[in-house]
Amino acid sequence: MSRVVLSVIVPAYNAEKSIRKCISSICDDNHTGEVEIIVINDGSKDLTANIVETMAQKDSRIRLINTGNKGVSGARNRGIKESRGKYVTFIDSDDYFAEGAIRKVLSCIKQGDNLDYIKYNYYRVAVDGTRSKMTFPAEIKKGKTIGENDFKPMAAKTIAKSYLLNTVWGEVIKRDRIKNAFNENIIYGEDLLFNISVFENIKKALFLDEHIYCYATNDEGVSRDICPTVSKTKIDNINEVYKIVIPFVKANCEKRYSTLILARFLVELSNNIIKLFIYGKNEERLNMENSSFPILEEESYDWKAIVEAIRSRIDKHNASLVLKKRYRKLFFISKIIYGPIYRRKRLQ
Repeated sequence: MSRVVLSVIVPAYNAEKSIRKCISSICDDNHTGEVEIIVINDGSKDLTANIVETMAQKDSRIRLINTGNKGVSGARNRGIKESRGKYVTFIDSDDYFAEGAIRKVLSCIKQGDNLDYIKYNYYRVAVDGTRSKMTFPAEIKKGKTIGENDFKPMAAKTIAKSYLLNTVWGEVIKRDRIKNAFNENIIYGEDLLFNISVFENIKKALFLDEHIYCYATNDEGVSRDICPTVSKTKIDNINEVYKIVIPFVKANCEKRYSTLILARFLVELSNNIIKLFIYGKNEERLNMENSSFPILEEESYDWKAIVEAIRSRIDKHNASLVLKKRYRKLFFISKIIYGPIYRRKRLQ
Protein backbone atom coordinates (compact mmCIF):
# COMPACT_ATOMS: atom_id res chain seq x y z
CA MET A 1 0.00 0.00 0.00
CA SER A 2 1.31 3.46 -0.90
CA ARG A 3 2.14 5.85 1.87
CA VAL A 4 -0.62 8.44 2.33
CA VAL A 5 0.62 11.86 1.29
CA LEU A 6 -2.60 13.87 1.44
CA SER A 7 -5.62 13.49 3.73
CA VAL A 8 -8.75 15.19 2.42
CA ILE A 9 -11.09 15.94 5.34
CA VAL A 10 -14.79 16.34 4.54
CA PRO A 11 -17.13 17.43 7.36
CA ALA A 12 -20.67 16.51 6.33
CA TYR A 13 -24.03 17.30 7.87
CA ASN A 14 -27.25 16.46 5.99
CA ALA A 15 -25.31 16.56 2.73
CA GLU A 16 -27.17 13.89 0.74
CA LYS A 17 -27.69 16.27 -2.20
CA SER A 18 -24.02 17.12 -2.69
CA ILE A 19 -21.76 14.59 -0.97
CA ARG A 20 -21.51 12.20 -3.94
CA LYS A 21 -20.31 14.97 -6.27
CA CYS A 22 -17.89 16.24 -3.63
CA ILE A 23 -16.25 12.84 -3.06
CA SER A 24 -16.29 11.91 -6.74
CA SER A 25 -14.34 15.07 -7.59
CA ILE A 26 -11.51 13.67 -5.44
CA CYS A 27 -11.75 10.02 -6.50
CA ASP A 28 -12.09 10.66 -10.23
CA ASP A 29 -8.70 12.34 -10.48
CA ASN A 30 -6.94 9.01 -11.17
CA HIS A 31 -4.41 9.37 -8.37
CA THR A 32 -3.09 6.39 -6.42
CA GLY A 33 -3.37 5.42 -2.75
CA GLU A 34 -1.35 8.52 -1.86
CA VAL A 35 -4.66 10.24 -1.04
CA GLU A 36 -7.20 9.30 1.61
CA ILE A 37 -10.68 10.81 1.92
CA ILE A 38 -11.97 11.10 5.48
CA VAL A 39 -15.68 11.90 5.67
CA ILE A 40 -16.85 12.93 9.13
CA ASN A 41 -20.60 12.40 9.21
CA ASP A 42 -21.54 14.95 11.85
CA GLY A 43 -24.80 13.43 13.05
CA SER A 44 -26.63 13.72 9.73
CA LYS A 45 -30.34 12.85 9.77
CA ASP A 46 -30.62 12.18 6.05
CA LEU A 47 -28.96 9.63 3.73
CA THR A 48 -25.45 11.12 3.90
CA ALA A 49 -23.95 8.15 5.78
CA ASN A 50 -25.58 5.60 3.45
CA ILE A 51 -24.27 7.31 0.33
CA VAL A 52 -20.72 7.55 1.68
CA GLU A 53 -20.75 3.97 2.96
CA THR A 54 -21.79 2.71 -0.47
CA MET A 55 -18.97 4.69 -2.11
CA ALA A 56 -16.46 3.46 0.49
CA GLN A 57 -17.31 -0.17 -0.30
CA LYS A 58 -16.15 0.43 -3.86
CA ASP A 59 -13.12 2.62 -3.09
CA SER A 60 -10.76 1.84 -0.22
CA ARG A 61 -9.45 5.40 -0.15
CA ILE A 62 -12.74 6.60 1.37
CA ARG A 63 -13.19 6.35 5.14
CA LEU A 64 -16.50 7.11 6.83
CA ILE A 65 -16.51 8.15 10.49
CA ASN A 66 -19.90 8.66 12.13
CA THR A 67 -20.12 11.02 15.10
CA GLY A 68 -22.72 12.90 17.05
CA ASN A 69 -23.47 16.43 15.94
CA LYS A 70 -20.55 18.53 17.20
CA GLY A 71 -20.47 21.18 14.50
CA VAL A 72 -18.01 21.78 11.67
CA SER A 73 -15.06 22.51 13.99
CA GLY A 74 -15.60 19.32 15.94
CA ALA A 75 -15.84 17.36 12.69
CA ARG A 76 -12.62 18.87 11.35
CA ASN A 77 -10.80 18.18 14.62
CA ARG A 78 -11.86 14.54 14.42
CA GLY A 79 -10.68 14.42 10.81
CA ILE A 80 -7.24 15.77 11.76
CA LYS A 81 -7.00 13.21 14.56
CA GLU A 82 -7.86 10.35 12.20
CA SER A 83 -5.68 11.54 9.32
CA ARG A 84 -2.57 9.60 8.20
CA GLY A 85 -1.29 11.90 5.49
CA LYS A 86 1.79 14.08 5.70
CA TYR A 87 -0.49 16.91 4.52
CA VAL A 88 -4.15 17.69 5.15
CA THR A 89 -6.69 19.72 3.20
CA PHE A 90 -10.33 20.51 3.91
CA ILE A 91 -13.33 20.59 1.60
CA ASP A 92 -16.91 21.41 2.55
CA SER A 93 -19.46 18.78 1.57
CA ASP A 94 -21.38 21.14 -0.72
CA ASP A 95 -18.24 22.07 -2.69
CA TYR A 96 -16.04 20.09 -5.07
CA PHE A 97 -12.64 20.10 -6.73
CA ALA A 98 -12.05 21.16 -10.31
CA GLU A 99 -10.79 18.64 -12.85
CA GLY A 100 -7.18 17.61 -12.24
CA ALA A 101 -7.04 19.43 -8.90
CA ILE A 102 -5.63 16.65 -6.74
CA ARG A 103 -2.90 15.85 -9.26
CA LYS A 104 -1.82 19.49 -9.22
CA VAL A 105 -1.75 19.56 -5.42
CA LEU A 106 0.30 16.35 -5.25
CA SER A 107 2.70 17.76 -7.83
CA CYS A 108 3.26 20.86 -5.68
CA ILE A 109 3.82 18.75 -2.58
CA LYS A 110 6.42 16.63 -4.39
CA GLN A 111 8.28 19.49 -6.05
CA GLY A 112 11.10 19.24 -3.51
CA ASP A 113 10.82 22.49 -1.54
CA ASN A 114 9.43 20.75 1.56
CA LEU A 115 6.48 23.13 1.68
CA ASP A 116 4.50 23.67 4.89
CA TYR A 117 1.56 25.46 3.34
CA ILE A 118 -0.06 25.75 -0.09
CA LYS A 119 -2.90 28.14 -0.89
CA TYR A 120 -4.65 27.72 -4.22
CA ASN A 121 -7.21 29.78 -6.07
CA TYR A 122 -10.87 28.91 -6.57
CA TYR A 123 -13.98 29.28 -8.65
CA ARG A 124 -17.17 30.77 -7.26
CA VAL A 125 -19.98 28.59 -8.62
CA ALA A 126 -23.48 30.01 -9.04
CA VAL A 127 -26.64 27.94 -8.56
CA ASP A 128 -26.89 27.45 -12.33
CA GLY A 129 -23.32 26.05 -12.43
CA THR A 130 -21.66 29.15 -13.87
CA ARG A 131 -18.08 29.52 -12.64
CA SER A 132 -16.40 32.84 -11.85
CA LYS A 133 -12.64 32.93 -11.35
CA MET A 134 -11.48 34.54 -8.13
CA THR A 135 -8.12 36.33 -8.04
CA PHE A 136 -5.38 36.68 -5.45
CA PRO A 137 -4.91 40.19 -4.00
CA ALA A 138 -1.86 42.22 -5.06
CA GLU A 139 -0.02 41.46 -1.80
CA ILE A 140 0.35 37.80 -2.76
CA LYS A 141 3.55 36.57 -4.41
CA LYS A 142 2.27 33.90 -6.74
CA GLY A 143 4.04 30.78 -7.94
CA LYS A 144 7.23 31.11 -5.88
CA THR A 145 8.26 29.51 -2.61
CA ILE A 146 7.96 32.06 0.19
CA GLY A 147 10.16 31.87 3.27
CA GLU A 148 9.17 32.48 6.89
CA ASN A 149 10.33 36.11 6.97
CA ASP A 150 8.16 37.06 4.02
CA PHE A 151 5.20 34.80 4.66
CA LYS A 152 3.80 36.23 7.89
CA PRO A 153 3.88 39.89 6.76
CA MET A 154 2.22 38.87 3.49
CA ALA A 155 -0.42 36.84 5.33
CA ALA A 156 -1.10 39.70 7.75
CA LYS A 157 -1.51 42.23 4.93
CA THR A 158 -3.82 39.86 3.07
CA ILE A 159 -5.98 39.34 6.16
CA ALA A 160 -6.24 43.11 6.61
CA LYS A 161 -7.27 43.77 3.00
CA SER A 162 -9.30 40.72 1.95
CA TYR A 163 -11.09 37.58 3.10
CA LEU A 164 -8.85 35.18 1.15
CA LEU A 165 -7.30 33.62 4.26
CA ASN A 166 -10.51 33.53 6.30
CA THR A 167 -11.30 29.96 5.23
CA VAL A 168 -9.53 26.64 5.66
CA TRP A 169 -10.89 25.23 2.43
CA GLY A 170 -8.64 26.04 -0.51
CA GLU A 171 -5.38 25.29 1.28
CA VAL A 172 -3.03 22.43 2.10
CA ILE A 173 -1.19 22.26 5.43
CA LYS A 174 1.65 20.01 6.52
CA ARG A 175 0.08 18.08 9.38
CA ASP A 176 2.93 18.59 11.84
CA ARG A 177 2.45 22.37 11.53
CA ILE A 178 -0.98 22.08 13.16
CA LYS A 179 -0.31 22.72 16.85
CA ASN A 180 -3.79 23.85 17.92
CA ALA A 181 -7.20 22.38 17.18
CA PHE A 182 -10.20 24.31 15.90
CA ASN A 183 -11.95 26.19 18.70
CA GLU A 184 -15.25 24.35 18.97
CA ASN A 185 -16.79 27.18 21.01
CA ILE A 186 -16.46 29.64 18.12
CA ILE A 187 -18.98 29.31 15.27
CA TYR A 188 -18.12 32.51 13.40
CA GLY A 189 -14.53 33.17 12.35
CA GLU A 190 -13.15 29.85 13.58
CA ASP A 191 -11.32 29.22 10.28
CA LEU A 192 -9.36 32.46 10.58
CA LEU A 193 -8.38 31.70 14.18
CA PHE A 194 -7.16 28.27 13.12
CA ASN A 195 -5.19 29.71 10.20
CA ILE A 196 -3.43 32.29 12.34
CA SER A 197 -2.30 29.57 14.75
CA VAL A 198 -0.97 27.60 11.75
CA PHE A 199 0.73 30.65 10.20
CA GLU A 200 2.90 31.01 13.31
CA ASN A 201 4.57 27.70 12.36
CA ILE A 202 5.02 28.10 8.60
CA LYS A 203 8.59 28.08 7.26
CA LYS A 204 7.89 27.64 3.53
CA ALA A 205 4.71 28.44 1.62
CA LEU A 206 3.41 28.57 -1.94
CA PHE A 207 0.47 30.50 -3.39
CA LEU A 208 -0.57 28.49 -6.40
CA ASP A 209 -2.42 30.60 -8.96
CA GLU A 210 -4.45 27.65 -10.23
CA HIS A 211 -8.21 27.47 -9.87
CA ILE A 212 -8.55 24.20 -8.02
CA TYR A 213 -11.48 24.54 -5.63
CA CYS A 214 -15.13 25.07 -6.60
CA TYR A 215 -17.05 27.02 -3.98
CA ALA A 216 -20.80 26.54 -4.37
CA THR A 217 -22.77 29.66 -3.50
CA ASN A 218 -26.00 27.92 -2.53
CA ASP A 219 -27.74 28.50 0.79
CA GLU A 220 -27.43 24.95 2.09
CA GLY A 221 -24.71 22.79 3.58
CA VAL A 222 -22.05 22.99 6.25
CA SER A 223 -20.38 26.19 5.05
CA ARG A 224 -23.58 28.14 4.58
CA ASP A 225 -25.35 27.25 7.84
CA ILE A 226 -22.68 27.74 10.50
CA CYS A 227 -24.24 30.89 11.94
CA PRO A 228 -27.55 31.33 10.15
CA THR A 229 -29.15 33.89 12.46
CA VAL A 230 -28.06 37.19 13.91
CA SER A 231 -27.32 36.68 17.58
CA LYS A 232 -25.29 38.01 20.46
CA THR A 233 -23.23 34.81 20.16
CA LYS A 234 -22.10 35.88 16.71
CA ILE A 235 -21.21 39.34 17.98
CA ASP A 236 -19.26 37.83 20.88
CA ASN A 237 -17.47 35.55 18.40
CA ILE A 238 -16.45 38.55 16.27
CA ASN A 239 -15.04 40.18 19.39
CA GLU A 240 -13.08 37.06 20.39
CA VAL A 241 -11.71 36.44 16.89
CA TYR A 242 -10.45 39.97 16.41
CA LYS A 243 -8.71 39.87 19.80
CA ILE A 244 -6.33 37.47 18.04
CA VAL A 245 -6.48 38.86 14.50
CA ILE A 246 -5.69 42.51 15.25
CA PRO A 247 -2.49 41.79 17.26
CA PHE A 248 -1.32 39.39 14.52
CA VAL A 249 -1.70 42.09 11.87
CA LYS A 250 -0.10 44.76 14.07
CA ALA A 251 2.89 42.56 14.85
CA ASN A 252 3.65 41.66 11.25
CA CYS A 253 3.10 44.72 9.06
CA GLU A 254 3.05 48.50 9.00
CA LYS A 255 0.52 50.74 10.72
CA ARG A 256 -1.80 51.34 7.77
CA TYR A 257 -2.76 47.67 7.77
CA SER A 258 -3.63 47.88 11.47
CA THR A 259 -5.97 50.71 10.51
CA LEU A 260 -7.61 48.52 7.85
CA ILE A 261 -8.14 45.55 10.15
CA LEU A 262 -9.55 47.68 12.95
CA ALA A 263 -11.93 49.32 10.48
CA ARG A 264 -13.06 45.87 9.33
CA PHE A 265 -13.65 44.85 12.94
CA LEU A 266 -15.76 47.95 13.60
CA VAL A 267 -17.78 47.47 10.41
CA GLU A 268 -18.51 43.79 11.13
CA LEU A 269 -19.34 44.62 14.72
CA SER A 270 -21.65 47.53 13.94
CA ASN A 271 -23.39 45.77 11.03
CA ASN A 272 -24.19 42.77 13.22
CA ILE A 273 -25.32 44.85 16.18
CA ILE A 274 -27.59 46.78 13.84
CA LYS A 275 -28.99 43.49 12.49
CA LEU A 276 -29.47 42.24 16.05
CA PHE A 277 -31.57 45.27 16.95
CA ILE A 278 -33.66 44.88 13.81
CA TYR A 279 -34.11 41.10 13.70
CA GLY A 280 -32.84 39.74 17.03
CA LYS A 281 -34.59 38.59 20.18
CA ASN A 282 -35.44 41.10 22.89
CA GLU A 283 -33.38 39.30 25.54
CA GLU A 284 -30.30 39.40 23.31
CA ARG A 285 -30.76 43.12 22.71
CA LEU A 286 -30.89 43.68 26.46
CA ASN A 287 -27.77 41.55 26.94
CA MET A 288 -25.85 43.91 24.68
CA GLU A 289 -25.88 46.42 27.54
CA ASN A 290 -23.32 44.22 29.31
CA SER A 291 -21.04 43.94 26.28
CA SER A 292 -17.61 45.53 26.16
CA PHE A 293 -14.97 45.68 23.44
CA PRO A 294 -11.53 45.92 25.07
CA ILE A 295 -9.82 46.11 21.67
CA LEU A 296 -11.03 49.71 21.39
CA GLU A 297 -9.51 50.65 24.73
CA GLU A 298 -6.02 49.26 24.22
CA GLU A 299 -4.23 52.24 22.67
CA SER A 300 -4.55 55.39 20.67
CA TYR A 301 -5.42 54.69 17.04
CA ASP A 302 -5.42 56.95 14.01
CA TRP A 303 -9.18 57.45 14.15
CA LYS A 304 -9.32 59.76 11.15
CA ALA A 305 -7.80 57.04 8.95
CA ILE A 306 -10.10 54.44 10.50
CA VAL A 307 -13.21 56.52 9.78
CA GLU A 308 -12.13 56.87 6.14
CA ALA A 309 -11.60 53.10 5.92
CA ILE A 310 -15.00 52.48 7.49
CA ARG A 311 -16.73 54.74 4.98
CA SER A 312 -15.51 52.51 2.16
CA ARG A 313 -16.79 49.33 3.82
CA ILE A 314 -19.99 50.20 5.68
CA ASP A 315 -23.08 48.20 4.80
CA LYS A 316 -25.36 50.93 3.42
CA HIS A 317 -28.33 48.57 3.25
CA ASN A 318 -28.25 47.90 6.99
CA ALA A 319 -27.72 51.56 7.78
CA SER A 320 -30.78 52.36 5.64
CA LEU A 321 -32.89 49.80 7.51
CA VAL A 322 -31.92 51.30 10.83
CA LEU A 323 -32.78 54.82 9.74
CA LYS A 324 -36.20 53.67 8.55
CA LYS A 325 -37.13 51.21 11.28
CA ARG A 326 -34.97 51.56 14.36
CA TYR A 327 -33.39 54.99 14.21
CA ARG A 328 -34.00 55.50 17.93
CA LYS A 329 -31.56 52.63 18.61
CA LEU A 330 -28.67 54.33 16.82
CA PHE A 331 -27.65 56.28 19.89
CA PHE A 332 -27.50 53.11 21.97
CA ILE A 333 -25.51 51.25 19.31
CA SER A 334 -23.06 54.11 18.88
CA LYS A 335 -22.64 54.31 22.65
CA ILE A 336 -21.63 50.62 22.77
CA ILE A 337 -19.23 50.65 19.84
CA TYR A 338 -18.02 54.16 19.34
CA GLY A 339 -18.08 55.42 22.93
CA PRO A 340 -14.42 54.44 23.51
CA ILE A 341 -13.44 56.23 20.30
CA TYR A 342 -14.97 59.51 21.37
CA ARG A 343 -13.52 59.21 24.88
CA ARG A 344 -10.04 58.76 23.42
CA LYS A 345 -10.45 61.65 21.03
CA ARG A 346 -11.27 63.95 23.96
CA LEU A 347 -8.15 62.80 25.79
CA GLN A 348 -5.83 63.42 22.83
